[in-house]
Amino acid sequence: QWDRDVIPALVHPYMAYICLSQQGQSCTDPPPIKCSCNCHGVLKQVTAVYMDHLEYIKLQICPCAPAPLQLVQRGLFPCSPVYPALAVSL
Repeated sequence: QWDRDVIPALVHPYMAYICLSQQGQSCTDPPPIKCSCNCHGVLKQVTAVYMDHLEYIKLQICPCAPAPLQLVQRGLFPCSPVYPALAVSL
């Protein structure tokens, strides 16, 4: 699933994250992704691992706003392709 679905979908969000961070802009709290499928999604807590601390992030996950996409936009890489419980700072 990583090769076929997740990694290809994260290339452009990762490049956007790199571009913003090189411009000195904060990427830790990006604007929320607008849900286009009109579902209620699933609320998921993810532990973010940084070099000097841990942080707990709540994500509203749905098919049009998957967890890996939301995490990469925050500068984190998910440790699972669908419902990650842990993400590591890029």
